[in-house]
Amino acid sequence: MNKSARIDEQWHAVRPEGWGTWGRDEKMHSGEREMLYELLANDENIEALVGGTYRAEQDTNRVGKHNGVAVATDKRVIFVDKGVLGSTEVSEMPYWSIEGITYSTGMLNAGMQITGIGMAGWRIEDIFPKESVKPFVECVRGHIVKSRERLVGPQTNTATAAVSVADEIEKLWALVEKGIITQDEFDAKKKQLLGI
Repeated sequence: MNKSARIDEQWHAVRPEGWGTWGRDEKMHSGEREMLYELLANDENIEALVGGTYRAEQDTNRVGKHNGVAVATDKRVIFVDKGVLGSTEVSEMPYWSIEGITYSTGMLNAGMQITGIGMAGWRIEDIFPKESVKPFVECVRGHIVKSRERLVGPQTNTATAAVSVADEIEKLWALVEKGIITQDEFDAKKKQLLGI
C-alpha cells in the first residue's frame, strides 16, 4: 500500500463520526488530509483527529486563529490548516515537549488546551463533534507518559514507596516487641529497607 492510501485509510478509521453529518460535507477537512501526504514520515501513523478553531496561546487576536485539524500521530501532534486560495498553516508539538493537555465539553462542541514546556501551547475551540475530544486527549496523554518514560525511565510514586517502607519498619518493630526477632535483626532489616 502506498503512503497516501495508508494515510487515507488511517484518517477514515479514526475520523470523528460527526464529520459528514448535520449538513457538513462528507469531504470535511479533505485538504488537511491531503497535506498529511507530505507532512507525515513513511513510518508515522495517524491515531486520533479533532477538527476546530485553534490558535497559539500567546496569540489572542482573531488573525491568529485557524480552522483546521489537530492530528495525533504515533510521534507528535500536528495542527494543519488548508486555507482558501492555497494558504496553509502547519504547527507541531513532539510528545516530549507537551507538559499537559486538558479539555472541556459544552452542549454541542468542545475545547482543548495543549500546554508545552515553557508554557507555549495551543487552544482548540469549537471541536465538533464534542465526543471526539476525549479519545484524542487520551491518545495524547498516553504518548506523553511513554515519551517521559523513554527520557527518564518509569516513574515510581515516591510517597507510596516511603509509606511502604515505614509500614514495613513498623511491622518489624512489632515483631521485636513480641520477642519474635532480636534488636540486631531489626536494625539490620531497617538498614536494608532504608538503603543504608
